[in-house]
Amino acid sequence: MKSVIGRATLKIRMDPNNNPRFRPLPRAHIDSFKARDNYPCIARGFTLIEILIVIVIISIITGIATLTISRNQQKQYEYLANSLSHLITLAEEEAMLRPATLGLAFTNHSFQFFEYKNTLNTNKTHWYPLTDKLFGIHTYSQNIKLTVKVQNKEIPLDGQPKIMITASGDIVPFVIEIGKEDQKPSYQVTGYANGNVISEIYHEE
Repeated sequence: MKSVIGRATLKIRMDPNNNPRFRPLPRAHIDSFKARDNYPCIARGFTLIEILIVIVIISIITGIATLTISRNQQKQYEYLANSLSHLITLAEEEAMLRPATLGLAFTNHSFQFFEYKNTLNTNKTHWYPLTDKLFGIHTYSQNIKLTVKVQNKEIPLDGQPKIMITASGDIVPFVIEIGKEDQKPSYQVTGYANGNVISEIYHEE
């Protein structure tokens, strides 16, 4: 009969009275087992091929992430351009329905429509901000830069109405360029005197 203790195997010889008498293995055999446990692990280094493969994989993942971010930015520009185009077109219809003169104002990260009307109990006329969900304040990402040109002149984004919409639905000609700081615009919204508003990919005149 054999019994395994640790890594050393001991032989057991039973006597007639079933009293085991252990006869250990020679000392040299036990020492050889211990010596095996003390062998140092040999660390295998990376080959040049493996390192190159890792570098290629990292570059591919980085390229995909960069492309995804770029596409997301383009989608943001496109969405903002389409939103402005639709809102200005709706504001033209609103101006004719009221009837009233409306204006569109911009800051660095928001835009809002105003109505030009008389102050109660006075003869003075002022711009009053519209606060409803459709024509109230709309914000856009800080990573987006807007350049607004009215009648071919760039205007400051100071929160004052610069794009006018008359009660007949006519508008002051304008171009809104949408893109990233220090780069060429990606999209533009163009408004014509007859009231047409077009959102399109940016093109230099």
